[in-house]
Amino acid sequence: MPYVQRNISNKIIGVFSMPQAKIPKEFLPDDHAELIAFNDPPATVADVKAAAGAKIVAAYPAWKQRNMNMRATELQEIRIDGGTLSSGEQAEVVALKAVAAWIKTVRAASGTIEKDIGTQTVADMEADGRWPAART
Repeated sequence: MPYVQRNISNKIIGVFSMPQAKIPKEFLPDDHAELIAFNDPPATVADVKAAAGAKIVAAYPAWKQRNMNMRATELQEIRIDGGTLSSGEQAEVVALKAVAAWIKTVRAASGTIEKDIGTQTVADMEADGRWPAART
């Protein structure tokens, strides 16, 4: 049974395996609803947005996103200047569009999952099957 610390509103703010000095000695069974909620809190919109951002950055770190944006600009400038893209450059455009499409699916999943706020814990939200498969 863990020992808990509560704030002035009687909300659990700390969990300890042993009694702590200067903290009232209250212990709860492992299956106590408040303890379960503390250890696996309900997901918030901020949690969902953070999970979406983490999925995107895991697949495409910020430095890579900047490089892709720069390359997309260069390819667009070739077209604007009246040039023709080589087959290799056309393949780059297709690859960049695929990245953008995947990021849009992550954002769309985030928006859908956000509508279920209050019905999922953080762990449930992170494992939600509506997230698109990770990119490699």
